Amino acid sequence: MAAQHLSLFIDFTRRDIESRYRKSHLGLVWMVLTPILTLAVYAFAFSVILGVHRMVGDGDGPLQYVIMLFSGLIVFFFVSEVLSACPEMIAKKANFVKKVVFPLPVLVGSKVLSCTVTFLVNIVILLVFIAALNDSVPVTAFYLPLIILPSVLMMLGIAFTLSAVSVYLPDIGQIMTPMLRMLFYLTPIVYPLSVIPQQYQAYFWLNPMTSMVAHLRTVLLEGQPPDLFALAWFYLAAIGIAVIGYWVFKRLRNGFADVV
Repeated sequence: MAAQHLSLFIDFTRRDIESRYRKSHLGLVWMVLTPILTLAVYAFAFSVILGVHRMVGDGDGPLQYVIMLFSGLIVFFFVSEVLSACPEMIAKKANFVKKVVFPLPVLVGSKVLSCTVTFLVNIVILLVFIAALNDSVPVTAFYLPLIILPSVLMMLGIAFTLSAVSVYLPDIGQIMTPMLRMLFYLTPIVYPLSVIPQQYQAYFWLNPMTSMVAHLRTVLLEGQPPDLFALAWFYLAAIGIAVIGYWVFKRLRNGFADVV
């Protein structure tokens, strides 16, 4: 049974990735082109037009700012892709929900995994940018798996919770767009965490994306190992959110068939 579920999980993940680019001529090439084109737009807006790289006082010039910006954007792309899909993960899959023997967690897990694949591709693009700009990638890049794992666990827990609750509260789909816009500006994406006044930084750390961005920048841009204390708390939070999310999903799943 476990082998069947694993095979189903992998198949759904593959189909989800392929379905995004099935009708396009370039196919999976868009997985690389999309983040680069998006980065170009954001870099032009925040660096060239608004001159944010001068406001934040990084002193490293626009190219270093673009790298910093992209390191934040790829986290936002990952989180927004998962959250945007949450309202439809279960609510619009009536044909699977009404099959008593179908393992519904596969729908959520495969979607998060397909988003993770895109996240990993974006990280590779970031590493290429860093290598091109600095002639090398910092050795601390080897810490990346320690940062990616809790990030995925956290998003999995959030996806389990929101996908289950969305079955009963369809309005969550309407809330998601303005919430993501708010999260974009309340996360140190276009600016470093250091520019936030000290008395407000604790509130920013309540945002899960802040931990993801901060740890990513520490190991890739600063060339420093992650702070073990902060990383430990990140793991505890991620595991807690994953466990609670799965518990909520299991508690609510019995009523899915009556609602969808």
